[in-house]
Amino acid sequence: MKSCQNLSIEREKVIKTTVGLSSKVKIKEIGKSITEVIDSILTTPHERERGYRSMSIRLARKVFCTIGTNRVKRRLTKRSFLFKEARLLRNILDIEDANLNAKRYFGITSRNYYDEKVALLRTLVSLADDLNLTHGFSLDENQPYHRFVYYLEFKGFQFSWHFSETIAGVPNYEKPWDGVKNSTLGKLEMLILTAFPDILKN
Repeated sequence: MKSCQNLSIEREKVIKTTVGLSSKVKIKEIGKSITEVIDSILTTPHERERGYRSMSIRLARKVFCTIGTNRVKRRLTKRSFLFKEARLLRNILDIEDANLNAKRYFGITSRNYYDEKVALLRTLVSLADDLNLTHGFSLDENQPYHRFVYYLEFKGFQFSWHFSETIAGVPNYEKPWDGVKNSTLGKLEMLILTAFPDILKN
């Protein structure tokens, strides 16, 4: 377990790499590079129109935000000491990772990933409440087992996952699904790049 002193040092590092970017020159440089990165990521007219791309978890592990999911997770964790949004985005990425792995594998392995997904959802619900985000469960009658869909709205994007049960105290979600399959990773990628453009550097 990390000592309080070590945690304090890590917080100072985050401050230097985020708050320390307040000089106009650095913000201008990062803004330009992020614009170029996003332009290079959104290569088709359809992707540019909707503002994100579709990708599999295998592809994302290598090219997510151009640096891969593992680096993004580590760098979001550093920023989560100061920013709840970073914690939220890391949590969503973890849920989607567990969600896709639960679908990819079978038997006990699949069940373990599903249990991880449920545990992560409880954290996400708490973060959504703290940030006053629109979220909740709705019923998908077309699904025989995982009939409950948890929805979360964040900065114009809708995220959703199927579950076999609800969580007490979570409200109903009345809005329709946005209808876009396999969009979570692409939406996350754009949110992370725009919220934390310096994530490409450290």
